[in-house]
Amino acid sequence: MPSRRLASTPTGERVDDEQVTTRPVRDFDFHPDEAAVRVFTSGPGGVLRFGGDLYVSTARYGDTVLWHYAFARHWFKVNLTTDLAGATEQGAR
Repeated sequence: MPSRRLASTPTGERVDDEQVTTRPVRDFDFHPDEAAVRVFTSGPGGVLRFGGDLYVSTARYGDTVLWHYAFARHWFKVNLTTDLAGATEQGAR
């Protein structure tokens, strides 16, 4: 059975669950009200899971951490921001 791709490396290689990628991973984010597709690139150290069903990455921006979850079988993604200790700010928008 061929593997499904949720995200791709620059060369289009397929990466299945529990494998480690040594290349950056590009995640394409479509917004119907925008003219262009957003492309987010995560370095290999920020990719926590990269498989056919789920893509999870994390990136640090100063004292903030962005957690990104994308699901292959669902038409949505979840982004969560935390501080360095993992706490979220209740009521933040």
